[in-house]
Amino acid sequence: MEIVNTFEYQNMKTEVISGYINGVAFVSVNSPLDIIKVRMQESNTNMLTNLKDIFFNEGFKSFWKGSLFPLMTVGINSSILFTLNKFNVSWISRWNEKLNKGVKKYFLAGSLSGLGYGLVITPVENIKIKMQIQKKNQMYKNSFDCCCKLIKKRGFGSLFQGLGITLLIEVIGCGVYLGIYFSIKEMFNVSNHHSIMMIGGLTGCLSFLSICCLDPIKTKIMSREFSESKINYWEEIKQVINKKSKMGIVPALTGSFISNSFAFLFYELSIKHLNKYLA
Repeated sequence: MEIVNTFEYQNMKTEVISGYINGVAFVSVNSPLDIIKVRMQESNTNMLTNLKDIFFNEGFKSFWKGSLFPLMTVGINSSILFTLNKFNVSWISRWNEKLNKGVKKYFLAGSLSGLGYGLVITPVENIKIKMQIQKKNQMYKNSFDCCCKLIKKRGFGSLFQGLGITLLIEVIGCGVYLGIYFSIKEMFNVSNHHSIMMIGGLTGCLSFLSICCLDPIKTKIMSREFSESKINYWEEIKQVINKKSKMGIVPALTGSFISNSFAFLFYELSIKHLNKYLA
């Protein structure tokens, strides 16, 4: 009961709303570079080839292909992530006073939050990737059509294809993502808008680098049909390390820096104004 009391309900409301705004800002800014990254990972082609192919053959709007479903759901997912993180930070602080400050507390809280986040984001990622790899011969009209056809053809469980690799990615990635951002913010008492954007952008880049060998594997798992043979994780990792498989690292890092800069800025601004409004 004490742990629950420590996590005030006013804080929960603030985290839910601010987390939602963070997620919407992230997807809106990141979508064009994310589709290039996914195409590179799925087809093993370079960035310029995919950029020209999407722009000239599919049209400018295609850079936001598959973003409708994430836009409608990522806000909720992001709310869950930041709310879980706030609760976990509070719980860890009371559970072990030695972890009351520093990177360890925020990394552990972020990793635990990543478990819940990975579970809810897997269906969204599945639909997004299946939409993004579509070119001219489209199997799905839109994100909702994709969702309905997957459930009708293969059952509800098909939406959780690649759950294992997604959970692993989010446990590591969220640990780095939230751990570095909140520990730096606490350490240097950061409040300046430009500093928040810089830290947010760097945090996003470091988070991607921590899982960059696993991300192409998730793309390949989620883009394949159930009838295809299972993917050998270790062989895929070796191909990534040997540069035989494209990681999409340039568009991913560029997208991570820009989108997370704005995402964390809007998150902090929301926290600031909601605290005044809800006080």
